[in-house]
Amino acid sequence: MSAMGLIAALNSSVPIDVHSVRVVTAARALVFLASARDFHGHRLRIRIGVATGPVAAGTVGGAERQTFTLYGDP
Repeated sequence: MSAMGLIAALNSSVPIDVHSVRVVTAARALVFLASARDFHGHRLRIRIGVATGPVAAGTVGGAERQTFTLYGDP
């Protein structure tokens, strides 16, 4: 069994109204979609945690390679 991590950020670069409600809605939809599908004979089991608070968000890296990232305690 392998594990993977993912960070999804709402309200970081484009303001979103009621972002707390939207993130819970998205999390519930992901849990439902993962449980409703079969992936080459396997079912995905996912867990979702929600953290809120201020973060620094932006692009880091040089001219050759840049990526968007988040930093903060949440």
